[in-house]
Amino acid sequence: MNSPASPHTRTVRSRLRKLTIVSAAAITVAAGSIATGAHSASAVPPPTGWTQVFADDFDGSSLNTGNWQVTEGTSYPGGPANFGTGEVEVSSRNNVTVANGIMSITAKGQGLGPWTAARVETNRTDFQPPAGGKLRIEASLRLPEAANGQSNGYWPAFWVLGAPYRGNWWNWPTIGEMDIMENNSGLNRTWQTMHCGTAPGGPCNEKNGVGNGGPGGCAPTACTKGFHKYTLDWSRADNSITWYVDGKQVWRTNRGGNIPADVWDTATNHGFYVILNIAMGGEMPINNGVPLNASTSGGGHMDAEYVAVWSGGATAPPPTSGNTPPPPNTGTPLKALGKCLQLRGASNADGTAVETSDCTGSEAQKWTQSGDTVRSYGKCLDIANSGTANGSPVILWPCHGGMGQVFQHRADNTLFNPRSGRCLDIPNSSTTNGARTAIWDCDAHPKQQWIYG
Repeated sequence: MNSPASPHTRTVRSRLRKLTIVSAAAITVAAGSIATGAHSASAVPPPTGWTQVFADDFDGSSLNTGNWQVTEGTSYPGGPANFGTGEVEVSSRNNVTVANGIMSITAKGQGLGPWTAARVETNRTDFQPPAGGKLRIEASLRLPEAANGQSNGYWPAFWVLGAPYRGNWWNWPTIGEMDIMENNSGLNRTWQTMHCGTAPGGPCNEKNGVGNGGPGGCAPTACTKGFHKYTLDWSRADNSITWYVDGKQVWRTNRGGNIPADVWDTATNHGFYVILNIAMGGEMPINNGVPLNASTSGGGHMDAEYVAVWSGGATAPPPTSGNTPPPPNTGTPLKALGKCLQLRGASNADGTAVETSDCTGSEAQKWTQSGDTVRSYGKCLDIANSGTANGSPVILWPCHGGMGQVFQHRADNTLFNPRSGRCLDIPNSSTTNGARTAIWDCDAHPKQQWIYG
């Protein structure tokens, strides 16, 4: 097998950005951005038909090193230089922060460098489907965008790598890699790819891999403007791997189809570990026409609301896209200023705007207070983009337990979000149908007094 660090001219998305592992026991960081300690994962509920294997909703003030390890440097000891892809950043734990239910990886630098960023990997390497069943790996991510849109050369990724790579560093791509999400230079596009076989070339066209070529973007908000779900379903029942963005299938590959059976078996008959990282420069941006350049700005960050792994039987359902007709809803109307809170367009799709309108008793106007969340169609009222400022709009989004979905119904009938310290509000006391709701400083005004029934 040719070394993954050997020269090549092909379009590249290989993931050999391997870094010296900083063990959980050895991590000590000033300012408490990374520390040991277990955080609750119960706030990432499994979808119907699935069982939790791993979950982290970043609910503390530090990275849970019981779940994660941070990497340092520009290569694993004895592994390919510059991570095998020509990227230029130095990975540092100082570029990882956790706050307000969000884990952020930030790229720091300017122009052609020097640059620092980070890679975060699960300690566990045993993620694989049960015999005859399925495995789902999912994250809710907002992708990085540098100041003034100068994001050329940014290369964020959410991916999994075969467990046999740890400690070897030279057996890629034989041991398998599944890129659940790759993005390039702030574009509203994501790539989904499987790497396997040998490189360069081989049965999986390395270092291109077998993938979708990044044809689609995110909607209604761009991948860099809001949180979106990136999901991989791996089935041992039919030996397939399927990729989704916000519940919509974007790519699928299978054993014996576009990947030879023996190559598939070698790449998948073991556990995997999860990685989130930002690379700067390297072969993928170069080959997609937007390389790192003198104008590239620092400060772009990839934000994660949660990362979860679930297992299920052979018939475990696919992610929900929200594009099917809404099922019957439960709950009661929620009123303020004589208007009812409703889902715009009677849609239950992820990201649907929440507004007020004349009360009609429709399914789109039914809500349930479930603990400290407000729900409709089994999803949660959510502050868009995890906003905390006055005027941050609210939307419908899958429930994940983040602080942007906490709305406490208080004695004065306000719906209070403790992270922002603000209340659900009808801006300007508007009584116009279709008025978009948002959060605002709490003042117990009737435009903030929400009554069920």
